[in-house]
Parts: sequence; structure tokens; C-alpha cells
Amino acid sequence: MPGAIGVGTEFQATMRGARHPARVTMTSTKFSQPLSLASVSRMREWTLRARRIFSTEGGQTRLAWSWTLHPRGFLRCIAPAIRAMGKRQEQINWVGLKDYLERPGREP
Repeated sequence: MPGAIGVGTEFQATMRGARHPARVTMTSTKFSQPLSLASVSRMREWTLRARRIFSTEGGQTRLAWSWTLHPRGFLRCIAPAIRAMGKRQEQINWVGLKDYLERPGREP
């Protein structure tokens, strides 16, 4: 049911790109508007804990992000490779978001 976002709010997503789509449940674990947002994302294969911190600098909004991946089962053996791929994909995502938000003529 739609409503305000806060601690305990859950989102469902489907990750595509692997052989089979994977369902992810994301739960907000901390929400301190407008300063920070923390969450835990769970899949069968792993748990991801993430934190985002918002601040202002020179009239602009800065976003800092940190995350910790906790793989399960076989994935624990290849965790360093998974983390490296995740960091690369994360960089692609943030650059894409920045480009989109700073695009000339974009309506707010």
C-alpha cells in the first residue's frame, strides 16, 4: 500500500542480467529525513547493508554511499570478485544518475 517512507518500509525489485531474474526485498532500517537513509536488501544468495548520507556543499547536494555485502553459500568463496563487480556497477549507476540530474533542459 502506498504511503510515507520510514523505518520498516519494504520495496520489492527484480534484478535482471543474470541467467534468471532474482527477487530482492529492500527494507528501510534508518530514515532521518533529509540527512540519511539506511537499508538492508535480501536475496537468497546474499544480504546487502547500505547507508546513504546527504549533505549540502556550496548550495549543492552531496550524496555519500557505503555498503557491505554478505554473500551466502558458494558465493562466499568468490566474494572478492562479487564486491569488485558491485563497485564497478555502482560507479556506473551513480555517474548515470548524475548525468541525468544535470542534463540541460530536464524538468525537475
